[in-house]
Amino acid sequence: MGFFALGGQLALISWGDSNDDSPRNLLFEISALPQVNLALVLFEIYLSVPIGLTLDFADDAAYGPNAEVNIGLGWHLGVMLGARVGLGDFGLLAEVGFIHRSFSHEIESAALMETWDVDVALDQAALNAGVYF
Repeated sequence: MGFFALGGQLALISWGDSNDDSPRNLLFEISALPQVNLALVLFEIYLSVPIGLTLDFADDAAYGPNAEVNIGLGWHLGVMLGARVGLGDFGLLAEVGFIHRSFSHEIESAALMETWDVDVALDQAALNAGVYF
């Protein structure tokens, strides 16, 4: 396997306020995934930098009654350190890292007859485990 790789990643993420009664939002992300690899005897370690487009589908109720929230558009950037082991036609992986997301929504309130922009920034410590093939 080579020292440098470039891949892609799709993600669907549910997120919300820590309040139990708050509505959940959905993020859809498409990422370019440049990666530096170091193959060892039994496994491979890597450092990847997911960077790409973020779309946030907010629950209208999160922004008040009679609010209409447009799809949020933004970006994300992260750093992930991981390891993987090949098991024939598939393998196992685990990675840990940090991801920053930033996006904006336009909100229209029929009750107030106003429109305003909301900028959202999310920082996340990430832990992923999975199977690859």
